[in-house]
Amino acid sequence: MNKIILVTLLAINSTAFAQQKTIQERLGYSKETKLLIIHADDIGVSHSENSASIYTMEKGVVNSGSIMVPCPWFPEISDYAKSHPNADIGLHLTLTSEWRNYKWGPVTSKDKVPSLLDEQGYFNSGTLALMKNGKPEEVEMELRAQIERAKKFGIDPTHFEAHMAGAVFNARIPKDLYQARPGIQGPCHFIEGDRKYFQDQSRRLCQRQEHYRRQVYNGNVGNIYPRNE
Repeated sequence: MNKIILVTLLAINSTAFAQQKTIQERLGYSKETKLLIIHADDIGVSHSENSASIYTMEKGVVNSGSIMVPCPWFPEISDYAKSHPNADIGLHLTLTSEWRNYKWGPVTSKDKVPSLLDEQGYFNSGTLALMKNGKPEEVEMELRAQIERAKKFGIDPTHFEAHMAGAVFNARIPKDLYQARPGIQGPCHFIEGDRKYFQDQSRRLCQRQEHYRRQVYNGNVGNIYPRNE
């Protein structure tokens, strides 16, 4: 009996040890290995963006990408995603429209999400306006609509993230929006951090004229990219 108990305990401990392995170890690397994921976002914003993203993903230069559902060239990239189900393609959930003369708006009817729009009926150009005016219930409605539209076009998203971090920096958005909600299930690149940290960072980043911006997600995943000039 003692031997059986000992074997059982060893099996339990071995399982617990295996579950404690780092991402690197589970992928076959040592735990100290630095792994780089090259990700293409803003797919769907233009034909050239789509072409470049597809080319680099197929050449192995880019590992994954994410699509902006509200943008004009979404149908083109959705055809590719549908015909390449093994591609690591997620959704770049969009609540802002930053270009001066090239704009987009919500998937939801505009009369249902007025707090997300500017005077011309497009998404706001910056995150601060979204933080100030966006109503959580309208944000949720729009994000759900984007996900449902993607699915109707045959896309099975591998992950979710936020364009210009709009769905992160608005501290009034319910914290559990992306957690175990029907239709919003999958890895999220931006949710588990400290909300106040992200909100403070958004104000700081809009005020400082530094050449690079850095964001840290989940304590160990980071983005670093050049500022738009």
